[in-house]
Amino acid sequence: MKSRTTWILLAVGGVALVLAQIVAMSSMRWDGGFPDVELQLSFLDGNGSPVPGVELQVEDPVGNVVYYFPVTDYGPGQIPTSDASGTMVLRHLHIQGLEFGGSCTLLFGFEFGSTCDSPAYLCRFLLNGKEVHHSTFRDLIWAAPVPKEEVVRNWSWLEHGPSRLPGETDEALVERAFQDEEARPHRTRETMVARNAILSIVECQMEVARGARPASEEQTFTLIRRTITLK
Repeated sequence: MKSRTTWILLAVGGVALVLAQIVAMSSMRWDGGFPDVELQLSFLDGNGSPVPGVELQVEDPVGNVVYYFPVTDYGPGQIPTSDASGTMVLRHLHIQGLEFGGSCTLLFGFEFGSTCDSPAYLCRFLLNGKEVHHSTFRDLIWAAPVPKEEVVRNWSWLEHGPSRLPGETDEALVERAFQDEEARPHRTRETMVARNAILSIVECQMEVARGARPASEEQTFTLIRRTITLK
């Protein structure tokens, strides 16, 4: 009789444990995007002197170079570079719609799933071709609280994005904008998100060409200043 009671108690305990796990586990789908930001990064050497000539390179987790997202004013021939004062300026402009999303399962406070967080873009900072610093883009804008202010910039749709060749059709422009990415051996979440962002830029350029949108518009950015000391 005691053995039977023990088994009943164990069974009840097992059911209770399963129910507790179900209650503790929750799944969610989410959508989001990066905010409109202007990053002003000041590069200094160990003596506190400014370091000019530092160049930005944005990569996905497997090393693919990613243009126009999340740094909207970063592209071939449009490389943010620190000036004589050591200051580099780069911007993200949320153009339209949701930029990315994912799904995530929470169990006892732990996250399971590869898309619980925003896409991971690595910002590498190069001096004479050698990396001197790196950070994820989301850490640059979210890692530590900094004083923030808003700035208004005149944004040129034709300057920031793939350039149209003489006589090039809309379809050819889109195809050329994605040509390099299509040839990449590794398709990642980050490159897919960037592809959609490039498409949004190209659509804005098409609207400019049709006269449906001004060639330049005022855009408001949250200004974030950070100082990076190179070792």
